[in-house]
Amino acid sequence: MNARISLVALALAASFLVATGCDRRDVPTSETNTTGAAVAGPALDNAAAVASVALARCDREATCNKLGEGRDHPTRESCLTEMRGKAEGDLNASKCSGGVDRKALDSCLAEIHAESCSNPLDTLERLAACNTSALCSRDRAPMKPPRY
Repeated sequence: MNARISLVALALAASFLVATGCDRRDVPTSETNTTGAAVAGPALDNAAAVASVALARCDREATCNKLGEGRDHPTRESCLTEMRGKAEGDLNASKCSGGVDRKALDSCLAEIHAESCSNPLDTLERLAACNTSALCSRDRAPMKPPRY
């Protein structure tokens, strides 16, 4: 019962972080620049992205029956602690100083949920949509047309 209450509280806290992290005004928010070239989508606060990734990874661990006594993670809380630590290493402010691109994060979360239980998910970098280079928000210079 206590674990269920903790889980609900954690889910509500993560939802709050995602909702409050969505209103950052210090990072680019446009989808295109003045030339019409695509740029990074709206940025999300690093902490909210870390919480989302940790939740998704622990949801996958639960689906794959890796939570519980004698398994990879004895409790959901221990899983969340470990996964937050791993995600913080990948999505910290020094690596993602402009925050995390929301659309890229959505793609990453979908890829985590779709990942087969037979494939170990030891690092986020193993999934293409979850690479730091894909997730970190940044202003992208317009692409130059190819030279023929």
